[in-house]
Amino acid sequence: MKINISQVKHKNVNALLMESDLLAITIIPESGAKIRSIYDKNRKKEVLYQSERDEFRKSICGAKFDSSDASGFDEIFPSIDECFYPTSPWTGTIIPDHGEDGLCLGIIKLTRI
Repeated sequence: MKINISQVKHKNVNALLMESDLLAITIIPESGAKIRSIYDKNRKKEVLYQSERDEFRKSICGAKFDSSDASGFDEIFPSIDECFYPTSPWTGTIIPDHGEDGLCLGIIKLTRI
């Protein structure tokens, strides 16, 4: 099966489109490789929720998850809610809302309190 990968524009952001005869998958690298769309070509159906907004809302470091674009698929690791890291060596370190997304892909470093 042949898979084509191309750079595309999705609304107001750069994206990658991975496409085969069966699926078209759109990924937004700037937002932690967020999977924005999985389109099933056989069924002619979008699998993931799609926002009706004209612009894609990027995550802002430290902001609540619901202030960013809620469409597509997000990994929620290591936490779905803001909490404190429970074990050593980071005991007491704040894990932001929706974990890794809130860590801003390494911009905030885990430090002990």
